[in-house]
Formats: sequence, structure tokens, C-alpha cells
Amino acid sequence: MLYVGLGSSEDIGASCHYLKINDTGIMLDSGMDPEEEGVDALPEFALIDKHPDWPLDHVLITHAHHDHIGSLPVLVQRQPHVKVHMTKPTRRLVDILLPASAKLQRRRVLEGSTTAAPLFTREQAEALSYVYLAHDLDTPFDLPGLDEDPEFFT
Repeated sequence: MLYVGLGSSEDIGASCHYLKINDTGIMLDSGMDPEEEGVDALPEFALIDKHPDWPLDHVLITHAHHDHIGSLPVLVQRQPHVKVHMTKPTRRLVDILLPASAKLQRRRVLEGSTTAAPLFTREQAEALSYVYLAHDLDTPFDLPGLDEDPEFFT
């Protein structure tokens, strides 16, 4: 097993952890650091890009705080095949909070309180719903890797 922290693990920040178990790549959360702006708020996704032997098959979202979901649209744009797992209540919140985050990023630019370009639009955040797999709490589910699941892209 391989474990790599891609975001803050000491404070509230861009919570994001990569696990490779056998040939399956799993990310735990995909947060955004609320103390930073623009790309500086993101986890270190480039570490995965640098290692072709680190697949990214699944993302597990633990809960809907921004420091655990805020960079999800950026991650899915970078890794469009990834399957994102969360509970049904978390999904309902994600569907509200990520478009609101996009709106806030845009508003900060328009009012001049930041020079950091928005990382995603409201439309992009809303369009991601297709990759979210909502699960019942306390119901087990499998996380097959790309090589183990012939229907991975369906």
C-alpha cells in the first residue's frame, strides 16, 4: 500500500489523501484550503500526474465541508474517468455548495478582492453530478481498479 498526503493534514486546509492499494488508486477527499486563493488553494494534484504508476480510480468524500470537497471540480476535470463516492446527504450538499463556491470565486474577482481566477464555473460544478455515486450509510460497496472492472467507463 502507498499513502501520500496531497493537502494539509495539520490544520483546516485542502484535505486530500492518495492511497494505492494493489493496482487501485483511491483519493480520500478533494478539498480546498480556505486560507488560500486560486491554484494555491488546491491539493498537490501534480504529484499524481508525475507518477504514471499511480492510477486514480475512485474518490471517497467523507463529508461536505469545503475543505473536503472544494477542489472536486478541478480534480474531475483533470481525471474525467474517476468515480466519486459519497453518501446521499453529502451529495445533496455537494450539489448546493460547489455551485455556490463557483459563484463566490467569481464575485470576489468582480469586486476586486482577489486577482486569482476562479477555478471552475457554476455550470462546470453543476455538470459534475454525473460522476457522483451516492451510497447509503453503512452499506458496503466495492472499489475495483481499472484493470478489475470491465464496465469502469460506463
